[in-house]
Amino acid sequence: MGHPVGIHSRTAGRALWYAALLLALAGSGKLVAADPAAVSGHVALPPDTPNTDMARMMAEMDYQQGASGGTGMPAAADPPVAVVYAEPRDDATRAAVAAAIAAAPKPALGTVAQKGLRFVPSLLPILVGTTVVFPNEDDVYHNVFSYSPAKTFDLGRYGKNETPGKVTFDKAGIVKVFCEIHEHMRCTILVLDTPYFATTDPAGHYQLTGVAPGAYTLTAWVNDHAVWSQTWDARGAQTTPADFAAPK
Repeated sequence: MGHPVGIHSRTAGRALWYAALLLALAGSGKLVAADPAAVSGHVALPPDTPNTDMARMMAEMDYQQGASGGTGMPAAADPPVAVVYAEPRDDATRAAVAAAIAAAPKPALGTVAQKGLRFVPSLLPILVGTTVVFPNEDDVYHNVFSYSPAKTFDLGRYGKNETPGKVTFDKAGIVKVFCEIHEHMRCTILVLDTPYFATTDPAGHYQLTGVAPGAYTLTAWVNDHAVWSQTWDARGAQTTPADFAAPK
């Protein structure tokens, strides 16, 4: 299975490192393009909730009740994943990252659907400045809102055939999204000020490519209670192994 990545970690990664110019020789005053770096590894994910045939049947029944006007229960959730991202930790690397962001295309529109009485995906990493649309794909009304300091909004109630609400996230931080009608619905949007991020596959594997060489802090965000970081010195044309797990 491949490794799902963030909007700038693979396809746009090559354009990013072309844009990231570093001082090659101290005092030379000359700028040269740096070869890209990469990092890959494994994140220890929490165990998945068993999804038996009976559980799927109950989710289906609850969803139909919800479509008839009841509160219902969410459909079976996706397996847990994590987001891994690299943030610069010195001025030279910050300058390279800023240059990469400035030269990159405008971030693509993000999507968080309301489907099966849950948010899909339940964890979404985006670059600052990205607009996210929230389509309702259910046969019931939903309300999408957040009181998070990084972004406070309330899209009101709307149905399946109505124009979905959208939000532009212009400040880095963690945004918790809820539905006023269905209290069990939860979504986390990680708004990042770095273009270097990736979502793991369900087995916990990830890969970041096209990273401008420099000094970074590499973080794996699993949930509110599991956020692990380590330093990473990214060197051009080199892939570094980096795994994450809870301290013993």
